[in-house]
Amino acid sequence: MIRVYTPANEASPELLSQAANVPSLKGLFPFKGKGRIALLGVQAEESREGLLVLGRHIVRQSEELNYVWQLGAILRLQRAGSGASFLRWRLPDHQAGVSGVPLWESVMQKQIDVSVRQSLLAMEQDRVAFNLQMSICSTLIRQSADGLTKMESAEKVWSEERV
Repeated sequence: MIRVYTPANEASPELLSQAANVPSLKGLFPFKGKGRIALLGVQAEESREGLLVLGRHIVRQSEELNYVWQLGAILRLQRAGSGASFLRWRLPDHQAGVSGVPLWESVMQKQIDVSVRQSLLAMEQDRVAFNLQMSICSTLIRQSADGLTKMESAEKVWSEERV
């Protein structure tokens, strides 16, 4: 019997309802000084750590499906220079060759059962969503650090002028 992959993080109806009721993005990030920017960076780092837990769950779930290995592709977390980790398609034996989306596409071109194709599609969609969220968190971390540096620089110039 083939066990089907189930998506790891479907959006809840409550979350979708909240998003629909937001009239605009005005006030989404009310920065009134360095404290709020620093808080944004800390929250983004915490979110990134939480995403790693989700990423490990997605990898474990894909490892439990024997057909993924048999088809010649596995999901792995790959650490980037930014400190973030992204989900990547790899060959099971770590050999060089096709990887990433081209590997997933080559697996999808094989003659495989419809339920397996659906599971592989769900895995790819989870991978894309995970990587998007990880990228957004990394951008927020980097931008908040840059913003803090610029604010501190401006304060330094201001205090030097007053002396």
